[in-house]
Amino acid sequence: MEIEKKYRLSHEQAATVLRTLKERGVFKGSDTETDTYFNVGSRDSYTTKECLRIRSRGDEFHEITYKPPTIGDDQLGYFAKEETNMRIQDAIVAKKLLQSLGNTVLVEVEKNRQYFEFEDCTVCFDEIRSAGIFVEIEVEGQDEVDALTKINKCANILGFTDDILERMPYRDIVWECQHENC
Repeated sequence: MEIEKKYRLSHEQAATVLRTLKERGVFKGSDTETDTYFNVGSRDSYTTKECLRIRSRGDEFHEITYKPPTIGDDQLGYFAKEETNMRIQDAIVAKKLLQSLGNTVLVEVEKNRQYFEFEDCTVCFDEIRSAGIFVEIEVEGQDEVDALTKINKCANILGFTDDILERMPYRDIVWECQHENC
């Protein structure tokens, strides 16, 4: 299970955090990702908090992911979800297949992501088109208490406070920006 917290950063905070990650973390790489989210059948995935997604990184990596409704308390600012992932060869064909089965596109999220290992966590520095700059701190595991302890330690070192904690997934942030002109 992936357990994560997400923080929304100002440009000033982003510069400081990125400098800290580059100095003290281990850079693991960067990607440009396009995530296409779908409503699952006739259900409104924005409301049910389900996730059916096709992710593409360039022309070489594509996968389809399903995540059931969120486990955990988004009011406490963390998310825990089991994921089912499957590599696919062709995102365009997969999109046509999902739409043929009655799934409709909910929103598309484009992000530039830099990956770091930092304080026993994976830290993703994300620039989301039309939404801003964010950092996700993630831990894989089944023990939520242990994972949250590690995440909170990392967040404290990076200077994050609860006032910049983001409680919505990128899908919802971008959807709201598109529908509320943010």
